[in-house]
Amino acid sequence: TRRSSDLQSHDFDAKVVGSGPLAALQLGPTYSHVQGRDLRRRLTAELLRRGVLVQMETRWYVSLVHTGTMIDNAVCAFDESLEVAIGGCDSKERSRS
Repeated sequence: TRRSSDLQSHDFDAKVVGSGPLAALQLGPTYSHVQGRDLRRRLTAELLRRGVLVQMETRWYVSLVHTGTMIDNAVCAFDESLEVAIGGCDSKERSRS
């Protein structure tokens, strides 16, 4: 089973922080407040498209009712969504240059 996402493999300056069933996405210093907000919004939208309801602006929870398969599917959806969300960020940054 696959229960974790490797954010560094996406070349993404962030980490998932939390304790127990509570987690949050903490962006690194390379993201301004506006860039971080926009990235979280894109990531939330991509996760919703993949059937995962989460608010990236706040913390999220893993419940006892979530099965291992559900968690694995959510992690895969997160990886896919992150790829798309970062791509959107990169293309905007390039257009500003």
